[in-house]
Amino acid sequence: MYKVSHGRHGAMRRALGYALVMGSLAASVALAGPSGEYNVIDPDFSSVVPGTSLIGEGNVQLEANVARASDGQGTAMTRAWSTPTLVRLGMPNYEVRVLSSGYSRLRTYSSVDNGMADFQVGIKGVMPQTFDRDLSMAVVLQAGLPGGSSQFKQTGFRPELQLVSAWQLPNANSISGVAGISSNVDNKGDRYPNGILGLNFAHGWNPRVSTYAEVAGREIRTASRGGKNMQWSLGGAWKAMPGTQLNASAGWGIKDNDTDFAWKLGVSRRFRPPSPGAMSKKEDKQPEPTPSATTEDGK
Repeated sequence: MYKVSHGRHGAMRRALGYALVMGSLAASVALAGPSGEYNVIDPDFSSVVPGTSLIGEGNVQLEANVARASDGQGTAMTRAWSTPTLVRLGMPNYEVRVLSSGYSRLRTYSSVDNGMADFQVGIKGVMPQTFDRDLSMAVVLQAGLPGGSSQFKQTGFRPELQLVSAWQLPNANSISGVAGISSNVDNKGDRYPNGILGLNFAHGWNPRVSTYAEVAGREIRTASRGGKNMQWSLGGAWKAMPGTQLNASAGWGIKDNDTDFAWKLGVSRRFRPPSPGAMSKKEDKQPEPTPSATTEDGK
């Protein structure tokens, strides 16, 4: 018989708050116009290897997903649902990022936990280079903060650095990779390193449809900390309309101790919010005065 974790009312309140935030963002997306054309959407959350491009000054990009992971059988089984979400805010030469696994549900043989995951904040910038015009590089600096529900809250401030590169090849092919490291904290307050590593091969079939194959791991640790968790994945994207892309992927564990199977469905939307200055100018605009007898006569 399953044991449901305590504090579910608090988890529901956090979930409602999360839904309100997402609803507000969705409303902003609906009211705002798209930014750019089909080829500008380059989501960072559709795969382990992020893109190397920025979204552009004044733009906002929302990347929302539903993810499922399953591992083990019998008393060792785990089944996890999550809603990974990334919000990217375009600045002059960089972007600000806020990301989280969102509302999550973890089921094991003996318990079920529901609640909000921790969140991360950070920045992303492009690295200048003159080696090859088809090579692009970016750096992501972010940190995890313990702001989730008690069931999913991790300990301490957890900085992370990622170096990303992409090489454009002929015939709409590309190879990209990521290498990173983060500093995590266990329940005793002891810090330990965790690596991130991934390699991605992508092909664009036409301006709207692309696919990729990837081998990557978000968890590369010593054996005493859980070891490596690597997967190979297949994914695809469809640019449904200007500024909007739908993503799907499925991944399988490479070794027995890796996560058995995981899939993810997502939507990415880039838009430019209405300018507050433009709105205030409209509001400040005064109507033309009603003509008077004096003005009619030209006196």
